[in-house]
Amino acid sequence: METISVIAQCSTPTEGSGSGSGAGLLQLLPPFILMIVVFYFVLIRPQRKKEKERIGMIDALEKGDKIVTNAGICGSVVSMKDQWVYIKVDENADIKLKVLKSSISGPAAAFEREEGKAPEEGGGAK
Repeated sequence: METISVIAQCSTPTEGSGSGSGAGLLQLLPPFILMIVVFYFVLIRPQRKKEKERIGMIDALEKGDKIVTNAGICGSVVSMKDQWVYIKVDENADIKLKVLKSSISGPAAAFEREEGKAPEEGGGAK
């Protein structure tokens, strides 16, 4: 109940205050603008730059490039048409998949560097 009375007292103008509330709003404006500028440089700008780099990488794809999709599927590019990329997933069985260009997360070499050396086949528990 006290908070309501405090809010009511703050919102009702007192005698002689005149344009005091307008000055209060102007004092809040610079920190608000500063927060927007900080968010732009910390969040929005780097994300746009990263997206431009990804789009440039997708546009530069050629036949034979090894890629990884957002789903984690690795393969090499066989062909590209409009918004589709055809990738070969298995060399021996000649398995090909049709994926959207927008679902490509990057070249497979970038992910192999992050993980280090891939585990050898048949090296599981005996």
